Amino acid sequence: MIDLEPNLIQAQQFLRKWLSRYPYSLSFVLGAAASLAFAPLHLFFILIPCFLGLLTVLENKTIKQTFLMGWMFGWGHFSGGLYWIYFAFETANLTYFGPLAVVGLAGLMAIFPGLVCFLTALWSCPPLQKVWLFSALWALMEWLRSYLFTGFPWNLMGYTWTLTMLQSTAWIGVYGLSFLTVLAASALYSRSLKMTLSMVFVMAGLWVGGHYRLTHTPTLEHEDINLRLVQASIPQRMKWLPQERVKNLLLYQSLSQLAAERPLKAVIWPEAAVTIPLNQNPSLIDGLKTSISKDGVLITGGIRVIYEPNDTPVVYNCLYILDDQGIITDSYDKYHLTPFGEYAPFKSLIGIEKLTHGAFDYQGGAQLRVLSSAHLPPFQPLICYEGIFPQLVLGPRFKAQWLLSLTNDTWFGQSFGPYQHLAIVRVRAIEHGVPLIRAANNGVSAVVDPCGRVLQRLELNQIGYIDFALPKALVNPTFYSQWREIPFILMILVGLCVPFLGCNPHRRRSFKSLF
Repeated sequence: MIDLEPNLIQAQQFLRKWLSRYPYSLSFVLGAAASLAFAPLHLFFILIPCFLGLLTVLENKTIKQTFLMGWMFGWGHFSGGLYWIYFAFETANLTYFGPLAVVGLAGLMAIFPGLVCFLTALWSCPPLQKVWLFSALWALMEWLRSYLFTGFPWNLMGYTWTLTMLQSTAWIGVYGLSFLTVLAASALYSRSLKMTLSMVFVMAGLWVGGHYRLTHTPTLEHEDINLRLVQASIPQRMKWLPQERVKNLLLYQSLSQLAAERPLKAVIWPEAAVTIPLNQNPSLIDGLKTSISKDGVLITGGIRVIYEPNDTPVVYNCLYILDDQGIITDSYDKYHLTPFGEYAPFKSLIGIEKLTHGAFDYQGGAQLRVLSSAHLPPFQPLICYEGIFPQLVLGPRFKAQWLLSLTNDTWFGQSFGPYQHLAIVRVRAIEHGVPLIRAANNGVSAVVDPCGRVLQRLELNQIGYIDFALPKALVNPTFYSQWREIPFILMILVGLCVPFLGCNPHRRRSFKSLF
């Protein structure tokens, strides 16, 4: 192992001494600063001092202390990255509860960084091996965060990058990129010039590969498949008011009926654009036919209600496909619901209702689906935050040639939330090599090609529409779409094995040092 230059070692010693004075407060500040690495700022390089500081402050601490410091880092990190959740409660007239929700959710998510630091401290090994172990555990916890507590894989470290570096997700997925991101950001702590330079070359290689992929993969379009995205930017508080429903629908219809240069195969409205159950209101469907061109379809978010034998309504967050004859040709019920947004988990225990309109909780759909419609290639619908889950995207293996994301980001207010959401969901397009069409109630609506390039977009609170030719999927499926998380699993296994190479097993922390 090659040592860094003496002045760099002295700088690290100074940092260690400074951090040792206020370890818990500084852990929180470092975590909050790390949240600036995500959209829309993408200040990736801030992760270097943040992870260097965290690993330094963990030195010579009991394992209990390392968990608490990791938890404080995570609490600051998620408080900064998820502050926009406050606006959802403000919109629902629960302003007093907003700050509690932010710090509460951040505290729950902070368990994962706490466990990373706890498990890293269990094995006392040199800095080089510690960096590998820490990075592998961080990425592993991000993967677990996608499943535990209903799953919430928001702001994974792989999302800190911009488009060129994100091309690597076509091979290793966002979890694999998260592992390399943390490994690169932590490399200076290893005190190994070889390790640091190796990570510089690895990340430079990813950038070169991403640049090559972007410059040699042009955007191809179905010239005969023209679509229209409609963004009405209706405020959330007006969306469900009975006296506003007709006015809202007329706005969507007026934007849909404006003349197009080419015949439209489909008009697309966002999540919950229609707040009246279409399956229970045939007269409303007749009124919507004016928004559909000949041989075209209307794809809209709405609600679907069915009644049980005892007349209890079962409500679904639904996507409908209506043809020009006013027939519902297909529909998709949202599979993965948003906790507290669409249903209230542990309602009897914590006494909190869901934030969305209606007295009844939404029900989840039976399965993920790929939908087909005349004159349109088969597509997979993703409603709201379904798109943040890599495991929910079926991809080309299931014949989906494009992804359609319908969302209502009005809940996020004027915050980083909508930009983070777009940055996350467009990675699904890169991972699978298929275009993503995103219709958002108040933005950001976008047309994204298979490499993640945003071809057109409508900004926050903009009222308008986008006419576009549907981009084509890549001819060959991506490596990731075929092998999914296998490359990531192999990377994690390597990362977990490196700490044990050249380490004396007697270096494990004794039980007395745990607390």
